[in-house]
Order: sequence, then C-alpha cells, then structure tokens
Amino acid sequence: MRTQIKAVLGGTVAALVSFVPLFLLVDRMFIAYWEWQHDGRPMKFTLCADERALPVALLLSAAVFYLTARFAQRRLSVDRQIKRRSLVVGAASGVVLIYFSIVAYVSIMVSRLMSNPH
Repeated sequence: MRTQIKAVLGGTVAALVSFVPLFLLVDRMFIAYWEWQHDGRPMKFTLCADERALPVALLLSAAVFYLTARFAQRRLSVDRQIKRRSLVVGAASGVVLIYFSIVAYVSIMVSRLMSNPH
C-alpha cells in the first residue's frame, strides 16, 4: 500500500511541477504558429493562445501523472499495482478539477476588475 500511495503522490507532484513549463511551451508554440501564419506579424492579444494552450497543457500533465505513477509501480507484482483504468480516471478527474478551478479563478478576477475599476 505504501508504494501505491507514493506512486500517486509522485505522479501528482510530477504533474503539478510540469504544468507551468508545459503551459508556457504550448502557449509559445501557438503564438509562434500564429505569427508564422500571419507573415511575422506579432500577436497583440495572447488570450486566444492561452485558451488553446490550457487544455493541451492539462492533457500533457495528465499524461505525466499517468506515466510517473506507472513508472513508480514498475517493481510491484501485478496484483499489487494500481489498475490502469483507475489511474486514467484519476488523471481525467484531476484535469477536470484543475480546469474548472482555473476558469472559476479567472472569472472571479475578471468580475472583481469589472466591478472595481480604478
């Protein structure tokens, strides 16, 4: 049981640590693609790229979670390993939870900025 908990915690930490660099990388890729499509014209508003980069970065973080948890359990016998379906469900649940958390946080910040202009 301890190795299973370590596998899940290790996967969670790896996914959290990898999220920001993955988001920045995918965001820059979308911006570079946009500039390439528009003859080098810089993108004025990166919100479009941010919106597209968030789900991709979350999916890549879920993949990092899954692979890290599977790697941490590689030496356990098959009957003591966490089932693959459970890891996939855990990764998908984490992605949905993080996505809604980010959307809620951004909507709260926008509503505060709109109601209290300085």
